[in-house]
Amino acid sequence: MKLKHEINIQASSNRAWKVLGEEFGSFSDWSSALSTSFVDGKLKVGSIRTCQLSGDFGPIKASTIKEQVITYNPKGMTLEYEVILGLPKMMKKATNRWTITAIDANNCRIRSEATITLRGPFKLLAPLIKLLMNTDLGIFYEELEFKVANGYTQSSYVER
Repeated sequence: MKLKHEINIQASSNRAWKVLGEEFGSFSDWSSALSTSFVDGKLKVGSIRTCQLSGDFGPIKASTIKEQVITYNPKGMTLEYEVILGLPKMMKKATNRWTITAIDANNCRIRSEATITLRGPFKLLAPLIKLLMNTDLGIFYEELEFKVANGYTQSSYVER
């Protein structure tokens, strides 16, 4: 099952890479889906990011998720990771690949391509799982766009 998203943001590709690439371990600073997130050590291929979901996300119950970086290319602005702990039993494997491209000096495109392999009979539920995931991903992408475009989170904007 594939989940593809693409958004154009009024911000430089370097700013987007800072949020998605360099600050990969700090998503909980701006995403309401996570209560905590951190990377053990320096970010590189093989690094492990640990995330605590703040609530259910699609069919995934609030839990701790561990992800391993399998591609980290700052020059190409590409980062890919695989969930190595915390998937629900219905999921065999899950990966996500972020790619950022410059549209011009002040605009960029962020692409995400997640691949989720479902187990046996759960494959029949793919359309429902996709719907559930896309609903929560919509909120995630709104928060991401706000953070990249403005340099601060929506919650800090509300506090102003």
